[in-house]
Amino acid sequence: MEFYTFLVIAGVLAIAAIAVIGGVIELLRQRVLVDSETRAVIGISIPGLGDFSTNYPSLGAIALGLLMCFGTIVWISNEPAQIPVTATVTVTNPALHADSESDLFLSVVPQRYRRSVIGNQLDTPVRIDLSVDDGEDYVAIVRSSVKDAEDGVAYQGLASGPINISNSDGTVSGEYESVLRVR
Repeated sequence: MEFYTFLVIAGVLAIAAIAVIGGVIELLRQRVLVDSETRAVIGISIPGLGDFSTNYPSLGAIALGLLMCFGTIVWISNEPAQIPVTATVTVTNPALHADSESDLFLSVVPQRYRRSVIGNQLDTPVRIDLSVDDGEDYVAIVRSSVKDAEDGVAYQGLASGPINISNSDGTVSGEYESVLRVR
């Protein structure tokens, strides 16, 4: 689970807890509203639960808080399992100066997964780890941009291919390996 998703879930559950606790506290205070014209107690009748002479907002706060908690828990339980994927990419071009560095951009489609690795040495395998949702076939697309350290000319390369998903010892994982020759 990503950090920002965790923050949203924690925030929603905190707001829901405050709503439920506040509603219960208001119910325990037993505040009764009286109509100013008729001097009659304002009540609410809920089928199956009976008649209540209490504040509408306290019941509404409890209902809203419970609904938020329920919705968040259902949403969390529908999150798909994650598969760890390791992409090993080597950028090469014998014509480039040895001190040239490459920038790698890895995208995994059809989902929203992207990683960037900046400042890699040529001819050195780079390992990029990420997690993707289980249950789909993925294609890795790698783009590299290299600026030659000697003459300043920029070179680009592109590689793509399927991610090999394997299931060994009950552990599902994916691998992608590529040698990318920039031109």
